[in-house]
Amino acid sequence: MDKEDLLYLIALLKTENIGPVLAKNLIQSLGGIKAVFQASKRELMMIPKIGEKTSKDLTNIHQNLSEAEKIIKQCEKLGISILSYQCDEYPSILKEIYDPPLILYYKGFLSNKTWGIGVVGTRAITDYGKEQTKILTEYLVQNQVIIVSGMAYGVDYQAHRTCIDLKARTLGILACGIDTIYPKSHENLALEIILQGGAIVSEYPPGAKVNPMNFPLRNRIISGLSKAVVIVESGEQGGALITAQFAFEQNREVWAIPGRITDKKSLGCNLLIQKNIAKIYTKPSDVLEDLKIPLEKPIKPQAQPLFLELSPVEECIYRNLDFQGIEIETLKEITQLETNTLLSSLLSLEIKGLIIQLPGKKILKKQ
Repeated sequence: MDKEDLLYLIALLKTENIGPVLAKNLIQSLGGIKAVFQASKRELMMIPKIGEKTSKDLTNIHQNLSEAEKIIKQCEKLGISILSYQCDEYPSILKEIYDPPLILYYKGFLSNKTWGIGVVGTRAITDYGKEQTKILTEYLVQNQVIIVSGMAYGVDYQAHRTCIDLKARTLGILACGIDTIYPKSHENLALEIILQGGAIVSEYPPGAKVNPMNFPLRNRIISGLSKAVVIVESGEQGGALITAQFAFEQNREVWAIPGRITDKKSLGCNLLIQKNIAKIYTKPSDVLEDLKIPLEKPIKPQAQPLFLELSPVEECIYRNLDFQGIEIETLKEITQLETNTLLSSLLSLEIKGLIIQLPGKKILKKQ
């Protein structure tokens, strides 16, 4: 998709009452994204679920196009990448669901081969939940599986945190613009996820604020990017159960860790099992064995070339590092680089095997 088509697609999704399913139907019915805005009011109203107000909004394109231009410029400024569903790099597994996001905004690394296993649960996690989340995540990571979760407190945080501690990839799916990490206390977690080769992903453009209605929609992306979803702990109601329902409808495997019948934090998991929505989880290997996923062989370390080509920014950063370690904020002050430029360059240096990231946002040269 070229930049002009992307502009029109963003403008279409900015139109009130236009979601991914209706937007895709409009594009297919009228023969292209630009044709949607070139169509007459009469032509638009012939399409199911397009009423008079929506058709009028679509024929008045100028305001939406102006907003779309601002979004693209803001993404460029903030280092946010944009993927439309027509891009080759859009995750193939996400295209399988009924209502995939037509646009993904992200920081980090995504490709058409990106998939993972969802690990979700209650925000009010117990010690048992922490232990089981850690055991499960460690096992999946050891088998080179990406963990997908929702950046929330509780089970989500424990899953992401375990990945970071193991220097493994994880995907954090947000229900707001990725320039506004929610909860705010997880901003450092988001940076660590990106530096570790994972990604922060949202279907909402920068500037989109936290809206309670967006969380259930966010959950369909968590399950959509996953071949299976494991519910660690959940009460009788909660977002994790919504994720499980989405996964079930998307023909993903759903697992739930059972708990004592008197434990309110396990009530949701027990109900999922009782209703045959989820299978009973007894050990981490259950998930991969059931999926029959061909596990990748461990990648053999390759010798680094004697001389690596570095950009001027990378050279500047590397010159200011040592073997003892320096905090990112201090490095930012020394180099006078913008945060996005610094983080992307640090990631490049880490991929080239020249630096190491330590807990506490410390960076040092690799010996």
